[in-house]
Amino acid sequence: MKTYPHTMPDHSELPLPENPLEACFLLFVAQKLGNGFQYGRLHRTPGAEQTFSNPFLVQCIARHIAGDWGILEEEDIQANHAALETGDRVFSAYTNEVGEKLYVITEADRSVTTALLPEEY
Repeated sequence: MKTYPHTMPDHSELPLPENPLEACFLLFVAQKLGNGFQYGRLHRTPGAEQTFSNPFLVQCIARHIAGDWGILEEEDIQANHAALETGDRVFSAYTNEVGEKLYVITEADRSVTTALLPEEY
């Protein structure tokens, strides 16, 4: 397997957006400064909406779009870097302050990016 350098930034210390305008700006900056992959329509599952605050969900989606894959293992990080070149699915995982896990997945055809709970996968 080809190894890709760790060039993606860690955005975990970004402040959470406090209002919709800040959230939109964060997504805009993530796309412009990130790795440039298309992410399609943004969706959140009912479980993700019930478990996480809107600012946390927006921050995780923005981190995903910017190429900060969260808490993934090295093998999964390398798979994401390869997927950006090959057009495969892109996957990220994040945890909130109490350890609840959130997945963010961009489909291979880049038509949709979904935030969901692991049990909803």
